[in-house]
Amino acid sequence: MGFADCVAPLYQAEGVESNDPGDTGGETVLGLDQKDDAAWPGWVIVAQLKAANIPTTQWLKSAALVDAANTWYHDKYWAPSQADYLPEGLQMTYFGCAVNQGLKEAALCLQRALNVCGFSVPVDGDVGPSTLAAAAHAPVPALVSAFNWERVLVYLAVVDAHATDQEFFHGWINRLRKGL
Repeated sequence: MGFADCVAPLYQAEGVESNDPGDTGGETVLGLDQKDDAAWPGWVIVAQLKAANIPTTQWLKSAALVDAANTWYHDKYWAPSQADYLPEGLQMTYFGCAVNQGLKEAALCLQRALNVCGFSVPVDGDVGPSTLAAAAHAPVPALVSAFNWERVLVYLAVVDAHATDQEFFHGWINRLRKGL
């Protein structure tokens, strides 16, 4: 498994385009939103596709758009998250967490999950040598379960702090069920 194997299911889960008024991220294309990913070069391509009246159902046929998204996801999320160095069975859900909940939250969830699995790693949000070594020795099914549970706890905290995000909770849980 690697980046290409993890990014394709992400596109399926995210959908091509949405602009939910309740989503504080604003317009979202292939999971990239205008708030968090405002500098993504793909927004120029999106504007061109819209100007040409190309339906969103056809946007994935735009090699330029997909290449821009792939490059952004790789450089902004995959590489900094250290996902390449994690066990294969964890890579997809960890990458999905980095994208949906942020790089730091993904690292914190991983570190808390490793500690649940009996390892002793600092919970500092930095995926360094001790975190990677523990992940390499952890039983993957148990680690994935603990990691996903940590993600659920974060989602619950978000909903508790921001009641308006309640509408997104079931979608977030569905991501987990899909391994993202």
